Amino acid sequence: MTYKPEESRKLGTALRELLKQRGLSDRQFAKGCDLGTDYISKLLNGEIDQPRQEKLNQLAKGLKLPEKSFSFDELYEEIQRLISTQRSPSPSSIPLESSGIDQVVQEVRSRLLPVITAPDSTIGTMRILVGCQLYFGG
Repeated sequence: MTYKPEESRKLGTALRELLKQRGLSDRQFAKGCDLGTDYISKLLNGEIDQPRQEKLNQLAKGLKLPEKSFSFDELYEEIQRLISTQRSPSPSSIPLESSGIDQVVQEVRSRLLPVITAPDSTIGTMRILVGCQLYFGG
């Protein structure tokens, strides 16, 4: 196997993005892979040679991929696939109907306004005990 630093950096970058999407820290991922946190940190930063087969299998295990022997390229492609399937649509790609939202906002306001402004409402108030003395002694 020939060391290709750009390939290792690509894997580290993709892996870092996937962990971010999954909400996993480097430490949590390392534990799931049964690898050291130093190794994972170096891998994520592209500071390590391409992982050997044993390490690739452990990385796949940590990603909860099917148990099989992954090559470096296969693992990278699988990580890319996982990134693209877990990506949620960006807010700008979700169509919003402003009239529908405005209507909902107006309805919520009309229902909550009487509760909030009622004279006996406890919303927005704080009870303060003033002048209370406690005597402990004898």
